[in-house]
Amino acid sequence: MSDKSDEGEELNGLGLGYDRIDEALVLFTTKAQLRLRTDGKNFEEVSSLFYQGRSRKVRVWDESLTVGKELSLERADLGKLLKTLVRKHKDLADQVEELQKDLKGQPDGTLYRIPELVASPEAIRGMFAEARQEEKEIADTLSRISGRLVSLRNDLYGEVVVDVEEGLPHDFKPCLVTDASGRIRETYNIQDLYREDLIRLEPKGSVKTYTNLTVNLWKRGSGIGVYQDKEVVKSTAHEISEVIRSRPGEDFLIIHHKSNNLDQAVLSILNEENKARVYFLTLGKHTATNRFSNIPNVINAGVMFYRDAAYKGLARAASTRRADCGGFEQEKLDRIKKAEAVHHFLQAACRGRVRKAEGSGCPESRLWVIASPQSGLEEMIPDIFPDCTLDPWKLTLESSLKGKSKEAFDYLQELLKEGHTEIKCADIRNHLGMTASNFTRDVLKSDPFNEAVSSLGYFIDPRSRGYYISSTSMS
Repeated sequence: MSDKSDEGEELNGLGLGYDRIDEALVLFTTKAQLRLRTDGKNFEEVSSLFYQGRSRKVRVWDESLTVGKELSLERADLGKLLKTLVRKHKDLADQVEELQKDLKGQPDGTLYRIPELVASPEAIRGMFAEARQEEKEIADTLSRISGRLVSLRNDLYGEVVVDVEEGLPHDFKPCLVTDASGRIRETYNIQDLYREDLIRLEPKGSVKTYTNLTVNLWKRGSGIGVYQDKEVVKSTAHEISEVIRSRPGEDFLIIHHKSNNLDQAVLSILNEENKARVYFLTLGKHTATNRFSNIPNVINAGVMFYRDAAYKGLARAASTRRADCGGFEQEKLDRIKKAEAVHHFLQAACRGRVRKAEGSGCPESRLWVIASPQSGLEEMIPDIFPDCTLDPWKLTLESSLKGKSKEAFDYLQELLKEGHTEIKCADIRNHLGMTASNFTRDVLKSDPFNEAVSSLGYFIDPRSRGYYISSTSMS
């Protein structure tokens, strides 16, 4: 690592030091440093990584490896370069502005030729040498796709161009990859299919068993859109606080979407004693910390998804297949999407004690998960955690339902299991044989029923033609 940061200086101080790399039998470095130093070079040419004057022969890559470097650039991001370019290179500023206009409204899936830029890649990077990191990265990507045929994607978030280049030199192979998600990430299958340079090491008995892990599943959507409903946040916080109170004296790690304020909602319910044993981690920061590895209880309250263009970018990065070689079948992209969600689920769970080993198994651990039936997670949990115990999350809101409101909720769940995403409340009323006034009073206006419906990620939607039960989000 560079000595420019306090962290880098501290870590380098644990070894021989930044200036004695050639003497170090074992060299630890970051993925970013490796990609930076090998950019445009063979591995055997990078003397700053040598041992005793020669290229290191044993290479181990910890955690996920994507062989290609995704080149992804949003149309909106081009505008962030204009202020600097107007001052430093007016012709390039005009060209970037024209490119931004031309990309607007282009159909999804278009193959688009980026014009040859009027400045060299080196010159463009130099113009942004003192800029913010985000602007540096945008400028770097723009310089790399100059003159290229790229794939253009247009989704709810706008236009984005996607391509790929080699992310590591060819002579970096052979390299041992140690990735806990190696069994489940579809990107490795894509790499194997298109590059044929992957060998899986699967000796018998090597798979860790999870007989000491209990997984409690709440079958409800947990994408970021679901939590836009404040009632969903409220009911989720209630159920989480009940779980925490059910295991006094034990620590908990709660992993959630950054924007939903679930952490504050949970803390507002707990007393000071219980607050002291609860820790929070947001999705996006859930793959690179061992700080919580002694915590036996993990609550994963969110499933992480990307925008659609990102899965196409991952497919290109895993295969190093450029846009001018064609696209990918939707089936492959769907498999990547599902596998990435499972990958993030596994990484989130493994922030806790379940990551450790006791013989061939794990220490006693518990995991609570919120995921929709459409995510496919329920079917995959036995493969993710072999020999674990999978139980339904025992929701306390449901236990507060009585009489007709409980019958209505039970029937609602039956309809949802059949695949209905929007339900007429009149259908439930007719099933129960209730009058409209009694149904409205005893069911629709019942706080326990409303909270239970909210706990499923649905809400009661009053319309001119009657009441409906609708999903807060398709996530």
